[in-house]
Amino acid sequence: MTLAEGNETVTVQLLGADALAEQSRFTEVSQRWYTQAELLRSITHPGVARVREHFVGAPPHPQDQAPATSEHVLYLVTSNVEGVEPHAAVSGHDPRAALPYLEQAAGVLDWLHSGAATPSGQPVLHGEISPSALVIGSEGYVVLTAFGMGAVAAAGATTRPYAAPGYAAPETAGGLASPAADRYAFGALTYAVLSGEAPPAHPEELRARMAALPAVAHVDPQRRERLLAMVSPDPSQRPPALEWIQLLSAPTAPAAPPAAPAGTSGAPPSPGSRGQPAAVPPPYTPARSRSTAPLVIGAAILVTLALVVAAGASLMLARDREGAVAAPPDSSQPSALRSSPVPSTPADPDSAPSPPATVDLDQVVQNDGSVVIAQQRDEAPVVELYVDFQCPYCAQFHATSNDTLLELAAQGEAIVHVRPVSIFAGRPAPTSTNSLLGGAAARAAAEHGKFIAYYDTLFANQPAEGTAALSVDQLKQWGSEVGIDDPAFAERIDTENAAVEQFVGQYYPELVQLAQRELSEAELASITLQQLMSWGGENGVDASFLDGTYTGQLLAATTGAYERYSGQHALQGTPSVYINGALQANSIDIYAPEQLRAAIEAAEPGEVTTQPQ
Repeated sequence: MTLAEGNETVTVQLLGADALAEQSRFTEVSQRWYTQAELLRSITHPGVARVREHFVGAPPHPQDQAPATSEHVLYLVTSNVEGVEPHAAVSGHDPRAALPYLEQAAGVLDWLHSGAATPSGQPVLHGEISPSALVIGSEGYVVLTAFGMGAVAAAGATTRPYAAPGYAAPETAGGLASPAADRYAFGALTYAVLSGEAPPAHPEELRARMAALPAVAHVDPQRRERLLAMVSPDPSQRPPALEWIQLLSAPTAPAAPPAAPAGTSGAPPSPGSRGQPAAVPPPYTPARSRSTAPLVIGAAILVTLALVVAAGASLMLARDREGAVAAPPDSSQPSALRSSPVPSTPADPDSAPSPPATVDLDQVVQNDGSVVIAQQRDEAPVVELYVDFQCPYCAQFHATSNDTLLELAAQGEAIVHVRPVSIFAGRPAPTSTNSLLGGAAARAAAEHGKFIAYYDTLFANQPAEGTAALSVDQLKQWGSEVGIDDPAFAERIDTENAAVEQFVGQYYPELVQLAQRELSEAELASITLQQLMSWGGENGVDASFLDGTYTGQLLAATTGAYERYSGQHALQGTPSVYINGALQANSIDIYAPEQLRAAIEAAEPGEVTTQPQ
């Protein structure tokens, strides 16, 4: 059985019996390897390198030679992720520009640790967080890769440590892999990125050096201790990664949005709680050397990179058409995002599915600016979709799953309630302007009955975060292209652009500066944007310019989205899908159309909780 027809570059991790302190423990270790590999294989998330297969085989050897030994080796095959490490993505700029990338990775890491990533609810460990474990592709997506299979499966059973010096929590010396150990390594990674130095191996020395970083040294003592807790020798003191990196990233003094680094039009943005991708990094230049000397693993895989290293290291493979290991996960599920996902063989245009018919679908604007898409008088499950038009993961969801939603709506099997939000409203331009203006333009298109077509156009033309601003002329032109010929649409775009420019360029910086002077850290950490704006109104920061605008409506909808659900169904970021009020990220992979379809078809009819405008 083959993974797929055609050539595919993949990454392989291997662990041989020769790496074990006691080779008799190979069976025990292989069982743990299998368990961890199956957990990883169950995950299909853009922020996690996709596991394609795992197996036991002969040691790597030249194609025309027999293996040197009869010992077995454990293999893990993952999709290869082309890109750069965080420090390289911001080379030549202030290293703090890497914080958005780290924040994105932190959200994914916490998600893995929570158990929400696996059907069984079992937490997933990384095991070897280091600079090489975070890859930023040319689209700006951050992907966790190089999972420490040896560290997790062979903990305490090997002749060598797996974690790189400086990234290993002190408890891992005794073979203990845990979420807390991942957090320690993440803290060390952050130190390395901000300082440009390798983290020291001893926790106390790392703590002292981290305390000297400007982002840590220039804050109040209480906040400094919370930051230093990430590299505490006591695992119980280490906070969740996202909470910690957001605390580190928070301003230490009132400041306007940072200026863009030289050569860019905006500073890299900070992601949402789901690990939203950040700005496009510099062009990727592969650092690994390649060789044309082929190797064979087992007798099935043709390796085009002759790089064989110690157990636990990685090498890159190209599978030939005849290669065989085992059946892959369902091919309709999206793989981890790469710089440009391309099918391994040319697609047959005659076999491509037709887009769903939407001409007969109602597109009803609701009183909060959201849009309900359905057949008239349908009784069906209600599928709520929260999106930000500047969120690249939302664009990925749109590419993989949106047709499924529209098809089910056209068949009367779903009521699709699209609820645009702006999770990036408080970020520097152009990320904030694109988020707000895109949402306002979509709302304007909905007023003219063209929401679906304009929605498609926005995602098809989404700028990479931090690199380009949506132009008023573009937004107007796209309206014409989808069939909006009413001059009121162009006038509305001008109105919304003026509101967004005032919000991003004047109002929000003034509001933040005042809040930083007047409110405590605890108050700032818990206040919502809408609450902050209300507080600003009471303290002389006028937001009346938003009255009657779609931009103001979008901001209110964003606050409402975070207040609407709580507990296990609380909004986690974008995209988020709810079926009859239940957050689907807890139970299915929303990027897998067949899983999404099955969940909707299994649900009872629901009720739309908003009213038409």
